[in-house]
Amino acid sequence: MLISISSRAQIPSRDLSTKAFVRSIFHRILEQGMDTTKSIKWTYEFADQDSLLLSTVMTHFVKKQKDSKINDIILGTIKDNNPRRKLEGSYIIEIEQSSILTQNDLLKKIKGFQKTFKKTPIEFVGAGFYAEVSESSLNTTPLLKEASLNVNTKTFKGQVSDSKTNAKIPFVSIGIIDADIGTVSDEEGNYSLEIPKKCAKDTLTISCIGYETQHIPILTIGNKEKIQLNPTSKVLNEVLVESTSFSKKIDLGIQKTSGHQFGFVNGKGAGAEAARLMKLKKDTKIFLNEVAVFVDSDSPIEFLVNIYEQDNITGLPGNIIMTKTLHVTSKSMKGWFVANLNNQQIIIDHSFFVSFQWVNDIVNEPVIAIKGNSGYQRAISMGKWVESSTFSWVIKATGTILE
Repeated sequence: MLISISSRAQIPSRDLSTKAFVRSIFHRILEQGMDTTKSIKWTYEFADQDSLLLSTVMTHFVKKQKDSKINDIILGTIKDNNPRRKLEGSYIIEIEQSSILTQNDLLKKIKGFQKTFKKTPIEFVGAGFYAEVSESSLNTTPLLKEASLNVNTKTFKGQVSDSKTNAKIPFVSIGIIDADIGTVSDEEGNYSLEIPKKCAKDTLTISCIGYETQHIPILTIGNKEKIQLNPTSKVLNEVLVESTSFSKKIDLGIQKTSGHQFGFVNGKGAGAEAARLMKLKKDTKIFLNEVAVFVDSDSPIEFLVNIYEQDNITGLPGNIIMTKTLHVTSKSMKGWFVANLNNQQIIIDHSFFVSFQWVNDIVNEPVIAIKGNSGYQRAISMGKWVESSTFSWVIKATGTILE
């Protein structure tokens, strides 16, 4: 049975580069299990408030195209919420073109459109794709579905602090477990969370490494709630692992980056995570030294790094096994983004997950290399973990084998 798949995205705002915009389109194609080596119907949209000018110019533009596979031109109206552009109520014209494009091909095409119409009132406003694929090839991950929450929501704002020192606690996970409703507190411990009224009888969970987890009934929370967490009394003995030329290292995960593409979590906000399972052989014990993820970003990078046990029942990420929050940052870059874990003193003798977690709502930067299959992700803090069968994140780990 053939299923029609389509997607349209508006050209990026100030928070998303054109390069990332193109990658986001290809990421949707890959998540749907579509074959990028076959012809796909691409759509390109242009807008202007003068419908006659738009129609005349674009008709002439289409005739000048060397590619003869342009199928149709459609006139319609558009609503635009981007404050940088005055396109509200403008007409939109859509050009359809069947072709085989790589990410670089699409990027060059869009940049070409932008350059061609730069000095005209006509603006390139969006791109998308349409194709028919077999039902059996589709990846129906819940992360591609829009949240069907009640529009009647209540916003809860507050601050998280240490119950003993009153120090503000940054990067605290706050949300309703497995409900895809959550957030992460900022560097000052402040948080803001919208909760649908239908979830009023649920429980809010507040969790942070090094502190006892709290569960608060939502009905008891005020509009401005100050939450205090109790530090855990667990003290870990320091482990000394000498790194010498004779130390036997072990590399886990994907080490080579050739032949990959880039993608990102289809997240709903702060706390979204991309994770990879690191498989250890039986009777192997390691001291975890560092983890890394292969990224490409035009903007500064900011992640929380998490190490999880593998849940024995679900096979998904379970309990976190770190001793303190690990917040890592970097300038814009393309390559391996490395996080040192020596201070975490993690010794492990079974398979585990390495996760990179976004701390703000912009979850489409940086993009992460994808290759292989069996990747793990969740859309928001406290959200459901989902395994993808169509791709895996290019994440690796290095440890020292303990005798």
